Amino acid sequence: MSLTKDDIAAIRTVFNDGFEELVAPRFDGVEQRLDGVEQRLDGVEQRLDGVEQRLNGVEQRLGHVESNVKELQTDSVAVINRLRPIDDKIDELTAKVDAYQSDVKEIYNMIANLQSGTITDKDFGKKSLEDKLLTLNAELLSAAKQAGIALPRN
Repeated sequence: MSLTKDDIAAIRTVFNDGFEELVAPRFDGVEQRLDGVEQRLDGVEQRLDGVEQRLNGVEQRLGHVESNVKELQTDSVAVINRLRPIDDKIDELTAKVDAYQSDVKEIYNMIANLQSGTITDKDFGKKSLEDKLLTLNAELLSAAKQAGIALPRN
């Protein structure tokens, strides 16, 4: 059995009609859904553009912050360099104050000794104030020498 041209035409017509009835509406539905997806993708693209612009702004601000941090680091190094000599001077002054405190203690001890009469010079009470100070200085230098202490001289 062989198909005639009319049979092939009839089959073709049935196939085309079935395609039009069954498959074409599905393609229309798919096409509509793709249009919806395309619109949603356009919306996503617009939002991503906004996000990209905000990220660019954040990058710029971060660049400014980085620059400011570098400035602060440079400034802090400069401040530290300026403070080092001051710190050294404070150490020097602290040593001098300690020496002066030691001298004052020794002077108080000498005065106590004078008041208790243990000074080697018996005529100390009769001397002038200048002579008393010179005697005290000599006693102080002698005591420091015995103790092995070097007194500061100005």
